[in-house]
Amino acid sequence: MKNSGLNWITSLGGPLVALPESLVGTWQGAVGPDEDDDPPEEETDYGKVCELSGLAAVFEHAGHAALALTDDPSPATFLPDRSLLVQRLALAGDQEILSGIGSIAGTARWEPIAGLTVTEPLVLFDSVYPGAEAPDRLRLDLPQGRYEVRAAHHEPDAASALWVTLVGLYPGSPHAG
Repeated sequence: MKNSGLNWITSLGGPLVALPESLVGTWQGAVGPDEDDDPPEEETDYGKVCELSGLAAVFEHAGHAALALTDDPSPATFLPDRSLLVQRLALAGDQEILSGIGSIAGTARWEPIAGLTVTEPLVLFDSVYPGAEAPDRLRLDLPQGRYEVRAAHHEPDAASALWVTLVGLYPGSPHAG
């Protein structure tokens, strides 16, 4: 969803996932490998990622590390200059987010999530859809390397009216998976 310059990815109610670009077509979403099949939800890719907890999680898909925004199904965007995913939990305009995110990120209480090795661009989309059918996708062009994933939650306060979840990808994690 486009809103004054930032590309926002929405969810039908479940987590958003960021997979290596070459693996997007392997994601089955809420259906089984055979679309006529009706497996229990917990056996689907979508069901497995719904079981993850925390603000974000690194998980394995098809033998590679992937990222899930697990806490809230709110719209998300990527700020490449900050290597930061932003989930908008309450209505805020793009300019408000862009102007306020620096101070929020600088004072946030960051929770370490896990290491993540990036070997190609990641693609963010709604986990309920099969990857090849996801109507909205956002490409995260990150340099190849190891990253430490951290997350923070910010509720409106005296300094900022923004209500967001932030997921940062910081280069150089020695424990990236």
